[in-house]
Amino acid sequence: DDMIYFPVDNKTRKQFSLLREQIMACTRGQKFLKKLVSIRWTRILDQMMNVKPTISFERVKRLSFECGLSLREINEMLGFFHEIGAIIYFSSTEALRQTI
Repeated sequence: DDMIYFPVDNKTRKQFSLLREQIMACTRGQKFLKKLVSIRWTRILDQMMNVKPTISFERVKRLSFECGLSLREINEMLGFFHEIGAIIYFSSTEALRQTI
């Protein structure tokens, strides 16, 4: 149960179920999985993902305002998506805040 490496045979699919169980056990404990997320947030994230590799904060703000989000909600949304690894967003300086 404390395995770090999971050898998987792609031909026989041996060990897939153990790997799947371990992934599920690990993710169940993550607090962000228990957070309810607005459908507006997921729509904005989908739009952000269609603009690769980066998107400006101004464009995210425009998309978010069109969906009815406030500036406070935008910052909360970006922080949350950064926390779960969906985007990279740093708000510590103005320069970093401008690119997502």
